[in-house]
Amino acid sequence: MIIDFRLRPPFKGFRSTLMWDVERTKTVNTRRGYTPSESICNASMESLFSEMKQTGITLGVAAGRDPQSTIGGIPNEEIVELQRTHPDYFVGCPSVNTMDPKRAADEIDRYALEFGAKGIVVEPGVAPTPLYPSDSSLFPIYEQCALRNVAVLVMG
Repeated sequence: MIIDFRLRPPFKGFRSTLMWDVERTKTVNTRRGYTPSESICNASMESLFSEMKQTGITLGVAAGRDPQSTIGGIPNEEIVELQRTHPDYFVGCPSVNTMDPKRAADEIDRYALEFGAKGIVVEPGVAPTPLYPSDSSLFPIYEQCALRNVAVLVMG
């Protein structure tokens, strides 16, 4: 089984991220000697699914990004929708706001219990007040994830 742990599909809010600035991505890829994939060039989910099959990628992890982050967001509702719409291709990992641990704990419960989330994303380094992943203010978030048996994906 091959899992792409940072798959950003051409789906809703992902399309507004820097990666989906197609002309920029084509230019960067070409400069690096890569041929841009068809799914990038035509922003097609069907092309992405075909490429996943061709390369043996079994599953993609789609990570949310808290809209409070300093680099833009992917709403959790879209992560849930993506996983519901394409369960054979994606595992969705909603994100939580690291600046509000109480709200984060409630969101962890909601996404784990109501939607079956297997992972939660935290990006303390891109929060409005950046934190290290080892900052003790994040421990309640980590503890809630452990309580719900939910993986923590530390990014940013």
